Amino acid sequence: MLAEPAAIFSTWFALARTYRVSGKHSHDLRLVATMKELGIEEVVTFNIDDFNGFAEITAVHPATLGVG
Repeated sequence: MLAEPAAIFSTWFALARTYRVSGKHSHDLRLVATMKELGIEEVVTFNIDDFNGFAEITAVHPATLGVG
């Protein structure tokens, strides 16, 4: 577990303006903002489409990892 960065709100707000995100997708964007503040560039998710529009991160589907 990582602590939520203090700058999360300003980063989240700036990204929301940049990408014009509101509603339920703002939750995905909050994760992107947190990742950006922590220097995390990839997220492993079954919901690739939820993150494909954000240049700050790369969404990776678990099936592409070749694990197992």
